[in-house]
Order: sequence, then structure tokens, then C-alpha cells
Amino acid sequence: MKLKRWTRRAAALAVAGAALIVAAQEKSETSRAAFRRIVIDRDPPARPGCKTTGDIDGDGFLDVLAAGWMSNGLYWYAWPGWSKHRIDTGSFTTDMQTADIDNDGDSDVVIPRDGNSLVWYENPRPNGNPAADPWKRHRIADEGAHDLEVGDIDRNGKIDVVARHGQTRVYLQVEPDRWTRIAIETHGRGGTALGDLDGDGDLDIAQNGYWIETPKDKQGEWKKHEFAAGAPEDVGVHIADLNKDRRMDIVMAPAEAPGRLVWYEMSGPKGKTWKEHVIAEEVSHLHTFKTADIDRDGNLDLVTAEMEQTPKGRVTIHYNLGRGLKWGHQEIAHTGSHNLRLADIGNDGDIDIIGANHGNSGGATPIEYWENLKSKPSAKLALNRWQRHVIDDKRPWRAVFITPADIDADGRIDIAAGGWWYRNPGEPGGSWTRHTVGEPLNQMAAVYDFDRDGYPDVLGTQGKAAEKSADFVWARNDGKGSFRIFNNIAKAEGDFLQGVGIVRNRVGGPMEVALSWHAANKGIQMFTVPVKAMEEQWTWRRISDVSQDEDLSVADIGRDNKLDLLLGTKWLQNDGAKWIAHTLNGVEGHADRNRWADMNGDGRPDAVVGYEAINVPGKLAWYEHPADPKGTWTEHVISMDITGPMSLDTADLDRDGDMDIVVGEHNYKDPATARLLVLENEDGKGGKWLVHEASKGDEHHDGAILTDIDRDGDLDIISLGWRHDRVLVYENRAIGRK
Repeated sequence: MKLKRWTRRAAALAVAGAALIVAAQEKSETSRAAFRRIVIDRDPPARPGCKTTGDIDGDGFLDVLAAGWMSNGLYWYAWPGWSKHRIDTGSFTTDMQTADIDNDGDSDVVIPRDGNSLVWYENPRPNGNPAADPWKRHRIADEGAHDLEVGDIDRNGKIDVVARHGQTRVYLQVEPDRWTRIAIETHGRGGTALGDLDGDGDLDIAQNGYWIETPKDKQGEWKKHEFAAGAPEDVGVHIADLNKDRRMDIVMAPAEAPGRLVWYEMSGPKGKTWKEHVIAEEVSHLHTFKTADIDRDGNLDLVTAEMEQTPKGRVTIHYNLGRGLKWGHQEIAHTGSHNLRLADIGNDGDIDIIGANHGNSGGATPIEYWENLKSKPSAKLALNRWQRHVIDDKRPWRAVFITPADIDADGRIDIAAGGWWYRNPGEPGGSWTRHTVGEPLNQMAAVYDFDRDGYPDVLGTQGKAAEKSADFVWARNDGKGSFRIFNNIAKAEGDFLQGVGIVRNRVGGPMEVALSWHAANKGIQMFTVPVKAMEEQWTWRRISDVSQDEDLSVADIGRDNKLDLLLGTKWLQNDGAKWIAHTLNGVEGHADRNRWADMNGDGRPDAVVGYEAINVPGKLAWYEHPADPKGTWTEHVISMDITGPMSLDTADLDRDGDMDIVVGEHNYKDPATARLLVLENEDGKGGKWLVHEASKGDEHHDGAILTDIDRDGDLDIISLGWRHDRVLVYENRAIGRK
């Protein structure tokens, strides 16, 4: 593979957005971890109070689960591509856990449902497919819960459940569909943790300044022991051995008010005496916090997140610098979170942070995680191992867009393009079957779960190739890749699409689809998807006369928890009522493709832009997000030597913690020389680029899209062109077979 070095021509440093690297904010006796923010789902179940992790599909890697309070479901997201699968509809409260309830070797889900019941969902594995088969719902009790913990309370080898909503209830499992209920009168409203506090081998319960001793005879007295007088009504509480004395300690902080984060050292036998230690003097609204060895120094650290009611919204790592008596603090984000979880996502040996805010304030609540990069430097992936696969060379007509999605819910990422979708055979070089979505949908525009049933649907126009068509239809997926076509969409105005973006302005608000056309003077248009997507009309409106007539990207550019639209060198600010146009840089040239990405690691979304240059060299540049996004964004030219940089995507391909770029050349006059390039962000700041040639011989147009097509942990590339009929997969062999 050919290598070449490019340096940026502009002087200033730049910033990153889709993934963000956070360096340590203070020096101390311990090394800090760096983190990269990754969004799992930008359109999660509304008010996603419930989050957790578990190996749902049995591949040995942890997946992520989320559920919302507003009757739109419980979902799980499959690692590594985060394909979204619905387990059930309904409204779910603030906590859930995964555990093997029926002892069949897989992860089931325990969760409060609809405010008046406690249930568990049976994973269809080991004989079924959790992405495609229904999950059976089992009743535990006809009463809801705010806090939920699971564990083997009575030490009989079966998972029991502890739930709290003021009163504490213990449900001892007799069998998966039969439970013994024990009610414990407790004071306070929220905060529950399980751990062996008296050293007798069973699990006790910690709550608002007291702990409850589990009796040997579970029908006997559940005695309360005070460890902190005058605790708030609502607390976060956690049990862990912070000082490594082989006795469990208790961590507590206010969940609905400002206060202190403290831990209580068990200083006497069997949890009878306690000594208070302060971790942080000033915290606020810590609903949940967890412990893990984040920096891998042998000590348990503490991770907290402030909820959205606080102005700071700090996600903080409190580093245990020795037996819990000295602490270092690192703020890795200011987006806040609720009910966060810690887990080793991807099995790379370090602990990551998973969360989302609960959405009470109506702001954006993406499901996200902060990837710990502590182990990444030694695990940097090579970017020069690629194999080209042609999965279709007789496509009937030109496709404008290509996108990855698990169409048939088999856990594999399929490909949609034009009027078709291609079933993933399990190997990139296998036999991909082409399936027709259905007439008259001839040109796919977007793949998304428009009816909120957990399966990706297809929105498209009726025109073939580049035929002028603003006549839309959408195809409802039955979950197995068969579609029913609906034409309840108002006709828009335009010729053929150049950009599409999915936007939800507020939590629980309508889903909307932004459109950018090839024809000039059509502005940016917006479909509103009704709640009853199959029955009601999809209406549209023009949200702005300003358009660059090319690509669209969706991002929180204004950093105000509202999703904005990147047009290229202009952007549209969403102020909740209208869309306001801003120029990020007045440089000359016709911006074509764009992506938002944090190119220099300062946590702000920058704009990466490929300019229109058909069959000739053109400009590829990125624009640095200033402190005030309405100001001028500094241009950093990456290259002027890429022919037609009109296929573009961004991601951390080598897993070194910064954002890289993939570009496909639009050169149909001399396609034999057209390259697919991977640009490695060599200095982590977007100022020095190492270029890898992944392939040559295919002209690209609106392609070069990154996805993990073979689920091996590295990112592959899917692409197509304007003047050939091929659908292409470029397999990344950095992981797996070489």
C-alpha cells in the first residue's frame, strides 16, 4: 500500500465533535485515562431512565440496553455496530438489571413496567435469536419500583430481586414464575445497593444512611443499622471495598439536591461502627455512581454523573489515590448523565462509562458511552490491510446513497442502496443476496425505524437513478426484510436528493427528516413523521431558503442540546422554533460531502468537508469549531490533491483516540486510477496526516461509508459509484484473519 504524508496549511489547531478525547484536567500521583465519547443512539426511547449492559446475543461481548418512560419501548443495542432491537413496547421507570433469571446461560432483563408492575423478559437464546424472536414477558409482582437490584439473596443458586419505591420489597425466587415477597418498611424515597456488609456471606441492603441486615431465616427480622444520621430522602448509594481491608464500605451522595460525596469506612465488626470520609465537598444530583479500577492502578475508583437539573452536568472520575484517603478528580464531560453504568465494552481490558440523561428538561438525551483509551496505545490498529469484495456488479440502475443497517434482524449488518437491500451472508466475501424493497420505491433516501417498532424501515423516492422525483414513499419492515409500501407522504419540491438527515427537536417530539436537493433554490425541506406513521399524512415544510444543495449532517453544533444541521460551510441553528442560517467560513468553492467530527480533541464538533471536483483534484478540509459557533471557523486544508473528494466518512479507524477520515475519489474519466484513501490523523490534532491507499480502480460517489460489516471490531468500508453498477465492500483486516 502506498503511504504519503500531508501537513495542514493553516496555522491554528482544531477541534473534534462526534468522538471526543478528554485529557486529564489536573496532575496528581496517578496517571489519568483519556476518553472518547461515542453516541450509540441519537434517537433513543424518550426519557431513557433505564440503562444497563449485558451479553444479550451471546457473542462474548457486552451489549447496551435502554428503556424510556414515554411508552415507546425497551431496546438493546448490539456491539459493535450498535444495531437497535426492540424487546417490548411500554413505559419503563428508572432502573433495570440483566441477570440469568431462568438459569439457561443467557442474560435476561428485569425491569419495572408501566408504573404498576415488575417483570422480567426471557431472552430467546440459547435456541432463538434475541434480535428477531419475541421476548416472553414474565410477571414478578403487580407493583412498580424506582430502584432495582438483583442477586442471590438466600444463597440457593437462583437470582432474587430487591425493589424499592419508598417501601423496600425483596422477591425471593422459588422458580422463574413464582416469587416469595418480603416487605420491609423503610424511610426515605430512593437509593438502594446490595453487598455483604456483615461478612456472613449473604447480601445485605444499604439505603438512606442505614443498612438492612439479611437474616438467616429470610422470614425473620430484617434489622436496620445506622451508618449516617440525617441522610437525605433521595440518595445515591453504593457498596464497595475502597480501602482494601476486605470489609465492604458504603458510598453515599444526594440524588436530588446539592451536597457532598462521602464514603463510610466500616471501622468495627459486622458493620456496627462507621467512619466518614469526604471524596468531594460539592456535588449535585448524583442519581447513580459506580466503582471500578479506571486507571488500572489496583485501587477502586468512583465514577459519578450529575443529572440535567445541574448547570455543570459533570461526568467525573474520582481517582482513589490510596485506601480512599486521598482522591484526584477528572471531569471527562459536561453533558451529564443519569443511572450510569460501568463496563468493559469491546473486551479491551479497561472500563468504559455508559449513560444518558433522563430527559425531564426536554433536551437531547442520546445513549452514549465514554470509551476508556487506557489500553488503546498498545492496541492501535493497522490501516493498510484491506480486501475488496464486489457484492453486486449488475445493479439495475444507479443508486444515489448507500447505508448499513440490520434489515432482517439477524444481528448482521446488511446494506441498502437504490431500490434494494443486500443480506449479509456472515462473511464479507460470501454470497450477498440482492432483495427488492418494493415498487415504487426505487431510490433509497434513508433507513430508519420510522414506525418505532424496532425494525429499520426505508424512505425513498420513486425516481430511478438520477431521474427527477420528489414523490416519496416509505417501506415498513416486518422485521425479516419484507416490506409493505406506504404512499402517505406529501410530495416535496426538488429533483434528486443530495442529503438527508433525521432530526428530533425535543424529547417526545416528532421525528423529522431534513432534505437537501441537487436543484438550486429549493432550500432545506423537512418532513414530519406522524406518531401513527402508517395512518396519518407525512407533511413537509421549508425550514430555510439557505441551502448548499448538497450533503446534510446532524449534530448539536450550538452545544445547547438541540440538533442542528451542517450544510457544508454553512449551518442551520435549531433554536426550538425556527432554523437560523450561519456561515462557518466564507471560503470559495462548492462544498459537496460533509461530516462533523472532533478533529483536534477539544470536545467541540468540527466540520469535515469534501469539495465538488469532478474528475479533477479538489479540496478536502476541516473547519475548527470556535468557542462561539456563530463566529468564523478556521479552515485547515488537509489536501488539494484528491480527485473528486465526494465520498467521505469519519471515525477512529486505528483506535488511537482521534478521528481519521476515509475518502473515495470521483474520477469516472479514468476509473482505473480512482483511489479509496484512509487518512490517519497522525498527530491527533488534525495537523498531520498519514495516507493509506486502501484500494484502486473504483470510482466513488456518495460512498465510502464506515461500518463493521463482519463484526470483528474494526471498521470496514461500503461504497458505490456514479458510472458503474457495483456495490462494494472493502474488508478491514486489521483484526481477525490477515
